[in-house]
Amino acid sequence: MDQLAEIKKRIDIVEFINRHVPLQKAGRNFKGLCPFHSEKTPSFVVSPDRQIWHCFGACNEGGDIFKFLMKWENLTFGEALKILAQQAGVKLDRGVYTDQDWDKKQRLLTINQYATDFYQFLLEKHKLGERGRKYIEDRGVNLKTAKHFYLGYAPRSWSALLNFLRKKGYGEAEILSAGLISKSQNNRFYDRFRARLMFPLMDMRGNILGFSGRVMDTSTKGGKEMKYVNTPETSIYHKRENLFGLAQAHKEIRDKNEIILVEGEFDAILAHQYGYRQTAAIKGSALTRDHLRLIKRLTNRLVFALDMDEAGQKAIKSSIEEAEKYDLQMHVVNLKSGKDPADIFKNQPNKFTEFYKNKQTIYEYLMDFYSKGQDLQTVYGQKTVIEKMLPSLANIYNPILFDYYLKLLCKKTSTEVETIKKAIFNFRNKAKQKQKYEKEFKTVNKKNAEEALENYLLAILVQSKEQETLVKMVEKTLEKADFYSPAVFKLFELVKKIIAQKQNKVIETLEKNLPSELTDAFNRGFLYELTRNEIDYKKEIKRVVLKIKKHSLKKQLKNLASLDKQEDLKNKLKTLREVEKSLSVI
Repeated sequence: MDQLAEIKKRIDIVEFINRHVPLQKAGRNFKGLCPFHSEKTPSFVVSPDRQIWHCFGACNEGGDIFKFLMKWENLTFGEALKILAQQAGVKLDRGVYTDQDWDKKQRLLTINQYATDFYQFLLEKHKLGERGRKYIEDRGVNLKTAKHFYLGYAPRSWSALLNFLRKKGYGEAEILSAGLISKSQNNRFYDRFRARLMFPLMDMRGNILGFSGRVMDTSTKGGKEMKYVNTPETSIYHKRENLFGLAQAHKEIRDKNEIILVEGEFDAILAHQYGYRQTAAIKGSALTRDHLRLIKRLTNRLVFALDMDEAGQKAIKSSIEEAEKYDLQMHVVNLKSGKDPADIFKNQPNKFTEFYKNKQTIYEYLMDFYSKGQDLQTVYGQKTVIEKMLPSLANIYNPILFDYYLKLLCKKTSTEVETIKKAIFNFRNKAKQKQKYEKEFKTVNKKNAEEALENYLLAILVQSKEQETLVKMVEKTLEKADFYSPAVFKLFELVKKIIAQKQNKVIETLEKNLPSELTDAFNRGFLYELTRNEIDYKKEIKRVVLKIKKHSLKKQLKNLASLDKQEDLKNKLKTLREVEKSLSVI
């Protein structure tokens, strides 16, 4: 473990995380918006003293620099270790660190690379790939671009790839886990992709995670085939996290501070061929939170260039709410010809340049879109446009943007500002009242309140010098069942033993004897902010311990009421009244 410590010593965690997440000084720690979920208020805390991080928001996760890189890049520990060791200039000893997950992942990536080489060779050099070469030529893609995207061809065979990979030393079970073959009901294996143009799906480091195979002729004996067949969900491929073309586009996206999002593979490929190398495809029309987190890491400007059909319009509208949470600037390229980007690039590439130059912000585009076919000289036309815009405007919480687009809609519909503002506020209130999962939402909030109290208790434990007072109060008031987190209870039990042994440096002794499963809870105590400079710890300890007891009693009473245990119910109610009375006088 000396090499791990050396890496942590050489790479400052604050400086490292700040490259990816803007951090600001907050007392002895640093704070920022959590990169692993959307939030408005910073809950992500980094400690330069202890070289750790923790999210006190929805994630409730934490760790060291290795854990951060693993989550940020979706890596195994072995991969993160190698990357950080290289950055730190630490030479790892051979055979010291083993990572079975990493070994398994590397084998799957190697299988996919062999499959890519197989498909690519057939497309570029074999007579079997002639059909594929003719097809991409008809679609306007030149061979240089095809090579840049590692396009390939899967032959019309049930076992060509399977036999090729067997010769490379891989068994059916591994090839199946890579998603390259399927298994029949009579336990026979066969190639998943047959007679299809193959698009490798890659991450930003160029690793091939899976494939998308496009049929080139839908007229078959059995009727119509699926247009696309994709790699199923595997341990390395997750559709919701993947954007086609990002491996080729990510440097340009960073340089231009912009990503153009299109719908299909050919849209992205031809965009690159004609100079728009900041383009990636969302593989259909569903833009997920994982996609948005990925995009936010590269840029804050998102340009939609989706098909102008119903699905494309729906994708644009449904993306607004989630993208607003990530504070992304959103624009739309209005492809007025009604065709998809691939057709425009193939037939009229200059037209796309014209459409791109005239791109609109997403809210201006929606106002124009909803105004089509409406007579804005009439109150009914104005009403229709305003009502359709309400969901989008109600989602804008940045006051500058809200004010700008509110005035723009007022001008377009000849309506007073206060009238539309009132309609937006009414819409927001109705939306809140119609929460489908109100009960679950309340439960989550309750859990968060219990976690917050325990985190505060931990902070007093590790940041103050009142461990003995705190432990006595906890021992006097709380039982094991009162703790939301079992780890927090175990920490207090350890501190109690250390105090009983008359140890002077309680926290230092605790840290030296800390079991690994309690590390995260211990770290939270250091990262949780004690907001007030002058705290009466004895009074504060009593208040927070009683609040934890109150939460616990209410939960127990609810369970007892459903079981109709009258005697226990009376005792718990009595204790609850005593706790509430004590809280009222603190």
